[in-house]
Amino acid sequence: FYNQDNTGEVEEKLRSGGSKIVIENGQVIKISKDKNTGIIDKEVLTKKWTDWIDYWSVDFNFESKKEIVHATDEKTGEEKEEAGAVFWENKAYPDEWIAMAPPLMEDQIEFSDGREATVRNMAEDVAAFLMWTAEPKLADRKQAGLTGVLFLTVLSVLLYLTNKRIWAPVKGKKKS
Repeated sequence: FYNQDNTGEVEEKLRSGGSKIVIENGQVIKISKDKNTGIIDKEVLTKKWTDWIDYWSVDFNFESKKEIVHATDEKTGEEKEEAGAVFWENKAYPDEWIAMAPPLMEDQIEFSDGREATVRNMAEDVAAFLMWTAEPKLADRKQAGLTGVLFLTVLSVLLYLTNKRIWAPVKGKKKS
């Protein structure tokens, strides 16, 4: 079985009121030391397999909570750095900072038509591609629509002229 940390050592080093998570024989165990009495309590946290999901992803004592450091980069603008993790400004989110790097950066690609590879040009290119993927037959539908409108316009003009010609003799006679 997998073991991480020695429970005997953890019990000796544990301060009053403190707690530590250890793995002993494949089980996640929380060792706590009472603040007043100094009594050590062991609680098995993984009783069934689904418990593993929660306990591998939780920071129990906020030990890995990082200090936030602000830094300004002259090339890309302001960044927010957190002890090993970098945050980028993004106005679309409530706190305006996210951990995901900007997906587009200057000179990432080379355009075949010679355009400069700026973020704006790449964003326009991505937007045009996404529009095409959403509506790949849009241009064909627009062409068919224009052809239909022109056909109906010509047909309407011909019908109007035919109507005038057919009814001209009837409308031209006056009853005496």
